Amino acid sequence: MHVNNVTGPLGLVGYALDALRQAVHGMQASRLMLVQYESLVENPGMVLNEIYKFIGQDAFQHDFDNVHQEAVSYDEKMGAPGLHSVLMVCMAMCKLRWEVFARIKPDQPPFCAKHGCKPT
Repeated sequence: MHVNNVTGPLGLVGYALDALRQAVHGMQASRLMLVQYESLVENPGMVLNEIYKFIGQDAFQHDFDNVHQEAVSYDEKMGAPGLHSVLMVCMAMCKLRWEVFARIKPDQPPFCAKHGCKPT
């Protein structure tokens, strides 16, 4: 993949970054709420409640233990099958945590209570 396909003004990242710049500095900036991905993954209930407050809506009780999401055709089109798989994202985050955690406390292997993921 050519670098401009990713970072150029019409690229996957470049286009999104340009749109974000326009939103942050645009006339409707007060209607923009930025959510940190890690916060959403770590504490979705709290983040969604903040979003509901921001948009002036009553909170909805979500079942975070029963999440199903499919983006198979999009992921395949992007050449990244499984990219948006909820479990794969958790496992990738867990793997990153394990690598960091192992450097800090090598005698205590981490464990993902959500899915039972363990380092391999």
